[in-house]
Amino acid sequence: ALQHPDPAVQAAVIRSLGELGDHKSTPELRRKLQHQQSIVRRAAIEALSTLGDSRLAPQLLKLLRKGGEMEVAAIAALGRMREVASLRSLHGRLPTATGNTRRALLRAIAEIGHKSSVNPLCQAMKRNCFQAQNIAPVLLAIGPQAAADLSAQLSGWPASIQTLCPKHAAAVLGQLQQAESVPAVAALLRNKRGDVRKAAREALVAFALPEAEQALLEHLELTKGSERLSAIRALGQYRSPKARAALHQLLTASQAGDRSASLIALLLQGDVAALEHLPQALRNTTGSKSRQRYLTAIKAMGVPALKPVLKLLKT
Repeated sequence: ALQHPDPAVQAAVIRSLGELGDHKSTPELRRKLQHQQSIVRRAAIEALSTLGDSRLAPQLLKLLRKGGEMEVAAIAALGRMREVASLRSLHGRLPTATGNTRRALLRAIAEIGHKSSVNPLCQAMKRNCFQAQNIAPVLLAIGPQAAADLSAQLSGWPASIQTLCPKHAAAVLGQLQQAESVPAVAALLRNKRGDVRKAAREALVAFALPEAEQALLEHLELTKGSERLSAIRALGQYRSPKARAALHQLLTASQAGDRSASLIALLLQGDVAALEHLPQALRNTTGSKSRQRYLTAIKAMGVPALKPVLKLLKT
């Protein structure tokens, strides 16, 4: 079958040998790297990389430098083999790569998952912030070891950089949940763009760390208006005694919005003690949307004793 006149049949057989782990076929597969048909050469690269043929790497790097129709297959194979030694070449190709080549590069770098990729990836985000959403998953794939370098990069980005970069970087750091990254994300709470500040709050919630909770508390003290309400809702995601104490303190705030947001946050946490503030809140509530928010929060508590309150809210 490997000598079948139809190149497509040969390619299918070659891929099957790789998937089956047939190491005995390696010599014949290596010969297929010189086949005149690209479909066969591409299948041989895929099969040999699946088999983990260490002698393949130099040829793949040569194809990468040469470019052309086999470049994407070579990049994918290097990623599949987790060839750390190829990272320098992969990083060097990032600035000019587009389309399928760029996607293959990012997948390969993610598969290799080495810390040395963080800075080149951040530089790529700077050059083209619209690629940030594609680069963010790669940084996540590298894992916690990416947090320190990404935090340093984020702190050094100028205010003029497009918002997609810091937004996605903050989201990655939040998911990596490394305490050392909290200051870099907290600094974004002072960004002039509201969508960046929102991303920073969401990231601080995702951290689920005392340091991030403290950053939200400090943010709350410095904000007002709708920004302050968003900070209250974010703090409500923390169920620690410190967060609850701050929310309870806001139940007697001078601003009705603060009182309402903190009460709903506490009800969503199942804080029964906050119920004593509900009657007054209901008397001050006229809009149907506000009443619906209270209703949703109370239902989330699941306390049978709240049935009379639910009845009152529905009237």
